[in-house]
Amino acid sequence: MTACTIWQEGAPECSVYSLLYLGGRVVRRRDRAVRALRKILELYSGREPWWKRENLPPFWVAVAIAVSPRTTSKLEEEAVKRLMRKFPGGAEDLASARIEDVEEAIRVSGMYKSKARAIKALAQWELEGPGVASLAELPTEEAREMLKSLPGIGDKIADVVLMALGHPVLPVDVHVDRLTKRLGLVDQKADYRQTKEALEEIFSPDERMRAHFALIEFGRTFCKAKPNCKSCPLRSDCPSAS
Repeated sequence: MTACTIWQEGAPECSVYSLLYLGGRVVRRRDRAVRALRKILELYSGREPWWKRENLPPFWVAVAIAVSPRTTSKLEEEAVKRLMRKFPGGAEDLASARIEDVEEAIRVSGMYKSKARAIKALAQWELEGPGVASLAELPTEEAREMLKSLPGIGDKIADVVLMALGHPVLPVDVHVDRLTKRLGLVDQKADYRQTKEALEEIFSPDERMRAHFALIEFGRTFCKAKPNCKSCPLRSDCPSAS
């Protein structure tokens, strides 16, 4: 007997829910994923970014987030603090700086050319208005589209900036995406918005920032590109565990 044949009549097709038959009972893969994801929040709920601990102003928070892709928190912090020392006038200094000087300051973080373009665009936008802080007062979708109109700012960076400003979003970076798909919450072909919306159904608005950083920390520790399944505390709930 398969899981599909014992699924109650009138319920959605079992293929939609990726049903698994375990220990004589049907368990939805989504339920296992939700249990695992909430366990991660419980284990890593105290994690927060360095820019939050140091209470950086909104513009510098946005710069830190622009520097964050494909680097470690330590290198991100080092790169941003180099910028802050080299350009103490903030947006005004960065807007007028040579892009080569911005690139050199953040070189340690990697991908420095594309990141420097995004930082220059943020600085110019900060000077011309309305500026990063004003996004906190706008509707989420309007604020997101405004950020995404800037060079080098995509969905993930825009959403992390919005999250930092208090918008109830849960950004999806490479670690969060990999982890969510391995746990089976979404299909492997799910796009950014599908994954984000699936996670936002699980975590309430006041949990989403903590969940974002908890999932990143867990991904960096266990669910890497080459996963550490043997030591993973979620092994029993992960359909991808090897």
